[in-house]
Amino acid sequence: MAHEEDDASYDEARKLAEDALEAYAKGDSSKGDRLAKQARNTNPQAVQEVVNELEEDKNSDHETYAVSDGSGKAEKAAKR
Repeated sequence: MAHEEDDASYDEARKLAEDALEAYAKGDSSKGDRLAKQARNTNPQAVQEVVNELEEDKNSDHETYAVSDGSGKAEKAAKR
């Protein structure tokens, strides 16, 4: 049973961390802070893994694509 609780807290913390990132991206830092704190309190290991994945993505050489015209077709976005 403890393993199932760990899985649930892990999933919940990842969702909270991802929601926090979305809030930050939309400019809502107070909501982002609240969600990030809740995620850390739920399962700090899951939050750290989200952070690690972001760092890996940031440091990768993969191409960035964006959908800009609503057509659903992806276009290669310019790297900044």
